Amino acid sequence: RLLAAAAVLIAVFAFTAAPAAHAEMKAEVDLELVLAVDASLSVDAEEAQLQRQGYIAALTDPRTIKAIQAGVNGRIAVFYFEWASEFYQRVIVDWTVVEDEASARAVADMIAATPYRGERRTSISGAIQYATGLFGR
Repeated sequence: RLLAAAAVLIAVFAFTAAPAAHAEMKAEVDLELVLAVDASLSVDAEEAQLQRQGYIAALTDPRTIKAIQAGVNGRIAVFYFEWASEFYQRVIVDWTVVEDEASARAVADMIAATPYRGERRTSISGAIQYATGLFGR
């Protein structure tokens, strides 16, 4: 499971190297960050909670916020979804600009407020295919 999640994040990071402009947000960002989280039934509720707590802690850590603000534009765009089967991608946080503690906390709160829902099957290729279509939106 951890290997699968790491593979998705590695694949997603490969698409985020260049700065991007979001027409809808009209904000130049230093990074488009897609957080793709395994929600297949191979992840139990306790593990799912642990994953979410890790993302929440990372997003709201002062060192993360400082790193975001150190970029050329001082902001990133974050998209968080949970995936299982080829056709199951559940958006928890649509593209949101993170540029300070308040915006990082808003993303973390959206993740924390959404009840976990595990689904059958696991398709990392489905998650990667879904994620690649998100960039530049």
